[in-house]
Amino acid sequence: NPVADVSPIPEGVTSMTVIDNYLAAMGGREKMAAITSQDMLMSSSMQGMPLEIRMAVKGNDKMLMTIKSGEMNLQSVVINGTTGKASGMMGAKDLTDEEVSTYLADATIFEELNWTAENTKLIHIEEVNGIEVYKMEITGKDGSVMSSFFDIKTGLKISTIKSQDTPQGPVVTTSTYSDYKESESGIMYPSSIIEDNAGQVMELKVEQAQIGGKVSDSIFKM
Repeated sequence: NPVADVSPIPEGVTSMTVIDNYLAAMGGREKMAAITSQDMLMSSSMQGMPLEIRMAVKGNDKMLMTIKSGEMNLQSVVINGTTGKASGMMGAKDLTDEEVSTYLADATIFEELNWTAENTKLIHIEEVNGIEVYKMEITGKDGSVMSSFFDIKTGLKISTIKSQDTPQGPVVTTSTYSDYKESESGIMYPSSIIEDNAGQVMELKVEQAQIGGKVSDSIFKM
């Protein structure tokens, strides 16, 4: 993202006031904390091939992720309780306990509800793509540090930058969020997401967003 000059955080603004403003802009902390399920359908394309991506979560131990092109299953991950399975073009495999834990942690519906003054730090104000934003650093339980950027005017999150260690070295993923819409439950969601994974760019468009409500247990069967 093109970054212009930075300026200091004004007095009285803390990471917690920025988080509270974000949660309020999204629909409210209490309303978000009551959500235990989510089912999102997104469209994208890769090298001209249309993709349909589904991400569903129920409680803290059920998750489904599928990537399809037409009827062809390119990749899927299903977790139900402590067991999980991944399948795709190369066949299927059972997930290890560590993989199950990682997938479930990444699938947390509103991770910002778990952010505190202890694991967040407000860095400065900067301009990203013409928008004045607060830059915040969040430290995960594993010690990894992620940066999130919040629009000063709207309170909404406009991007996140994560670095992941791989055998080939650190890989940086930038997610950019825009075109926020209101779901039936009254909670906002970004209907446009751009994922830049070490230069591999994927544009995602949210076609259906069910945040809260009934998500059937049957979709998590292995």
